Amino acid sequence: MRTFDHGWVLVACSFVPSVAAVESDQKGRGYELKKGEYVEVEKEELEAVQIESNHTIDIDSFVPSDEIDKRYLDHPYYIVPDGKAGVDAFAVIRDAMKDKGRVALARIVLTNREHIIALEPLDNGLMGTLLRYPYEVRSEKEYFDDIQDVKITKDMLDLAKHIVDLVADRQTETLGSSLDRAGRQFGAPPTTFVGA
Repeated sequence: MRTFDHGWVLVACSFVPSVAAVESDQKGRGYELKKGEYVEVEKEELEAVQIESNHTIDIDSFVPSDEIDKRYLDHPYYIVPDGKAGVDAFAVIRDAMKDKGRVALARIVLTNREHIIALEPLDNGLMGTLLRYPYEVRSEKEYFDDIQDVKITKDMLDLAKHIVDLVADRQTETLGSSLDRAGRQFGAPPTTFVGA
């Protein structure tokens, strides 16, 4: 790893404070082994370990849909079969998951990086949602442990519930009219929006 002005080190392309501009030939990538000890990684080494996509989704397991913590959900994608040959297998897996209330946990390569993806039935297709790795999600305890327990009266809680209902009803009406306006711009017929 290269050390720059004031002892700062450039690690994993992070921006660092510096008195002078850092020239491109002074930049580097690396991995911190332990505090203050780095291994430099050359561009050629990174290219050698890049994963090539084989355009498949490898299913590892099936879990109940309620077992996936929403904090891990990242980017959603629509998944469709590739060509006529895959339609039957696609439909069988989709319908089996729908009947059993299960979600498939699978691996997929996107942009030369392997991701974990949750596949769940959605209409005639599947919705694939990339999942964050555990190290990417912070524990709520870091934030919530200092919140004091407060005694709330029944009247205060009833008033708050009433306000929530009023605002939710107003937002449902607003969302429905917004969807209609947007649809009319593209020549779509008016929608019927049913709130929960």
